[in-house]
Amino acid sequence: MLTQKHLSTYDLVLSSEGIYSPVSLPQFTSVLVTCLRGHALVASKKIYFGVGGGINDFFNELAKHNRNGNIVWEGGQVGRVIIQI
Repeated sequence: MLTQKHLSTYDLVLSSEGIYSPVSLPQFTSVLVTCLRGHALVASKKIYFGVGGGINDFFNELAKHNRNGNIVWEGGQVGRVIIQI
């Protein structure tokens, strides 16, 4: 588990296509919530066909860190969202 001691903190974190891989999702989420002292905006597809990732897995990982996210924008032909944490 990463701690504040090892990482800087940020008021705003922006991410795009960062949650597509189920293998790297736990580490991505851990770094995100550890570094975040403000808000994050995560742009993503709802589901990544062929690789298995998506927003449901991300929401589950956030819950493991006692965090949640809200979809603040949704659109596009391939089901894109922006999640605010």
